[in-house]
Amino acid sequence: MKKNYRITAILLCLCIALLSCGCNSDTNKPAKKKPTTSSVTSGENGDNVSSDDNIDDAVSSGDDIGDIDIPSFDDSDFDLEVSTAVTFKKIAAQTNYTGIGGNVPVYLYFPDDTIGEGGFSEKEIELSIKRVVDSGVDIVRAYGVMPGQSTSADGKSWDWNSKYMQCFYRYAKAMQDNGIDIILNPNHSIGQSSYSDPGLAKMKEATGKTYQELFAEWCVEYVREVVIKRGFSNIKYLMYATEPNNGSRAYDLKNVEDWLSYVSAAHNALKAAGLRDKWKIVGPNIAVSSNSWDAAQIEKHRTQGVVWVDYIIDNCNEAVDIYSLHDYYNAHLYGGFGQDSYKFYKEFCEYALNAIKRTGKPFWWDEWNVLAGGDESVFTDPMRAFDIAMGMLSQMTNGANCTQAWFLLDTKWPGSTKTAYGEYDEGVMKMGIIPSALQSATPYPAFYSYALVASAVQPGDEVYSLTDDNGWIHAMLLKHKNGKYSIVALNASYDTSNVTFNIPWNLKGTFERAVYDPLSHTPTPDGKTIKPTSTIKITNTFTDKLSAYQVVVYNQK
Repeated sequence: MKKNYRITAILLCLCIALLSCGCNSDTNKPAKKKPTTSSVTSGENGDNVSSDDNIDDAVSSGDDIGDIDIPSFDDSDFDLEVSTAVTFKKIAAQTNYTGIGGNVPVYLYFPDDTIGEGGFSEKEIELSIKRVVDSGVDIVRAYGVMPGQSTSADGKSWDWNSKYMQCFYRYAKAMQDNGIDIILNPNHSIGQSSYSDPGLAKMKEATGKTYQELFAEWCVEYVREVVIKRGFSNIKYLMYATEPNNGSRAYDLKNVEDWLSYVSAAHNALKAAGLRDKWKIVGPNIAVSSNSWDAAQIEKHRTQGVVWVDYIIDNCNEAVDIYSLHDYYNAHLYGGFGQDSYKFYKEFCEYALNAIKRTGKPFWWDEWNVLAGGDESVFTDPMRAFDIAMGMLSQMTNGANCTQAWFLLDTKWPGSTKTAYGEYDEGVMKMGIIPSALQSATPYPAFYSYALVASAVQPGDEVYSLTDDNGWIHAMLLKHKNGKYSIVALNASYDTSNVTFNIPWNLKGTFERAVYDPLSHTPTPDGKTIKPTSTIKITNTFTDKLSAYQVVVYNQK
């Protein structure tokens, strides 16, 4: 009798499950999104293997209930094909987008006695630059530049032919040859000159000048020598220090005063020399972290970030052309990869734009990434690639005028052999969308989605967002300066969606269609980016099918 009750209970549960499935058959809304934490990993043979297979095995081998085994079900058994419509706004979210960027330190060219023959080989440098170019970036942040790298041996003058400057010229030429602009990023943090830039410290001692005076002088001479005389006109931006609100004094206003003393000195010196128009100054590039479950902690960081920005606006707004702030999306805190993170980026953009609203100046999200902690599998997870594309789209549609990943390439710190679980491996910082050439020629999955979205973006674009966020289809429409259009669309659901796109003006043309599918794409050592596989006729209203977690790009021919 007891056995019969148990069988009956199981049958009732099955009926309820089937009825629930039927209830979700409404074609106007998607089924529940599938939360994932490394839901797809790369097998030993390079085949895509779902981690759900392990779960299914565990369930199907579970307890025996009488004469009946508990049946196992895969999420795919309940996948639906749904339909929805989205409409683009008539008014652009922004009208002059700067471009897709990324952080690429100059260390590729620096001597380093901890690797190879004292640094990257020419083959490794060539591969690294190729990956940067293929990622589709329009601008890079040249991290790792120090004023002391261009000082003479006696510290009494500038040396523009030093070994480190020769390294930088190779970096700058590689970018210039490929049409990529440079953000010059001297010094790592506030006070860096005094403790880790021995060249500038020696010059301070030799000349009796302050660090601020020397930095201002260096900026002027750099423009004259490197930008004008040597012709590196692609060096268009200056960003002093990196996350200067971090360190021993954290958000202390003394730190912002120090930062502003350097930036103001550079601004005034460039202006006096008639060179201020050669560089746009970007800052304060502070970290405003939301890497916490604690809402109060998040609010504290955000409030302190505004204090910094307000101080700069009130005291020297004319010295800053572009305001920049940092935050990272920690997928681990939000249920793993493949969650709908659009809102996260939207809220941070709203926060930043509100902080700088009274200036009327652009906002750059000049440092970000999708993180989840853990081991190497984090970076090889295809769903991280989907999350990267989501971050790019959300930032652009919500007003960030430039988006720059930290890093494009996993970065080897010169002289370092540090290893720390999930972050450093023999001196290589593992936060890129592309592995270091020292370790692998095969890009991470995120490289492919980053490059695909970037293929739709051109500097100067008008960016149009959707009128309504339906919770699973996200898209942006880009109008290029040449009058042509591109569309980027993401399906943040594990259901296939038939999406009708409504464009509020007459549009007619043939578009090339390219797709990143995290459930089927496999990275390869040749690093070939995703190319169009079909064409589609697009008018002001058109319909297309987007499978689960696909990133789809339409570029007008």
